[in-house]
Order: sequence, then structure tokens, then C-alpha cells
Amino acid sequence: MKRVFALSALAVAFVVVSSDSAFGQKAVWYTGTPKETVRSLESNTDKFAESLNKALDASKLDGTKAQDQINGFVDQFEEATDKLEQSVEDQKLAPGAYKVVVQRAKVINKFMLKNKLGPEAEADWALVRNDINSLGKSYAIVVKW
Repeated sequence: MKRVFALSALAVAFVVVSSDSAFGQKAVWYTGTPKETVRSLESNTDKFAESLNKALDASKLDGTKAQDQINGFVDQFEEATDKLEQSVEDQKLAPGAYKVVVQRAKVINKFMLKNKLGPEAEADWALVRNDINSLGKSYAIVVKW
């Protein structure tokens, strides 16, 4: 019985450590309240938007339609996080607002995986993803990136 418990604990530890990896970084689960996590998401999203903008300006995508499109997606994502922040404590509205954030984030994530834009933008995006995953735990939603 002890052996089964030990193996189960080891398996759970492995899954938690390996469950989320963005750009080769290990996940660090934020354990705050949903309100604190949304605050962190807002802050990290702002930081990501700045680093992404700098990275795009220094890339071959500068001045292209693709740059305009991703900037538009990031703007929509920021609007969705704002709406989530307004509804974070409403048990009925928050999960729906969270799902919209996730939908917007998945578009950005695909772009980030396709276009290597440098370590700063990638690290900032990893922080945003981590906040999204942490918040999902609060709403019992698992994001499949």
C-alpha cells in the first residue's frame, strides 16, 4: 500500500512539473486568489505587449500586415483581460470572460510559436500563459494550448 501511494505521489509530481512548458521554461504556478491572478495577468499582458512591439519593430515583420494583425489580436486580448478583471468576482460571469481571454490567447500563442521574436517577448508571453493557466485552476478549466 505504501509503495502504491509513493508511486502515485511521484506520478502526480511528474505531471505537475511537466504539465506546462512554454518556450522550454518550467511552469511556476501562481497560487494567489483569482483577483490577484487577474491583476498579475493584466500587468504581465502590458509587459508582453511592450516587448512584443519592440521585437516586431526589430524583425522582418516590421511594417507588414502581419504586424498589424498581431497588434490587433493583442489589443483584443487586452480588452478581454479588462472585461475579465471587471467580472472576476462574479461566479456566473467570470468563467465566460475567462474563456474569451483563452480564445484570444490561443491566437497569440500560435503566432508566438511560429515566429521566434526573441527571449524577452517569449519570456513575457510565458508569464502571461502561466497566469492564464493558474486562473484556469480557479475556474476548473484546463487550457489546451
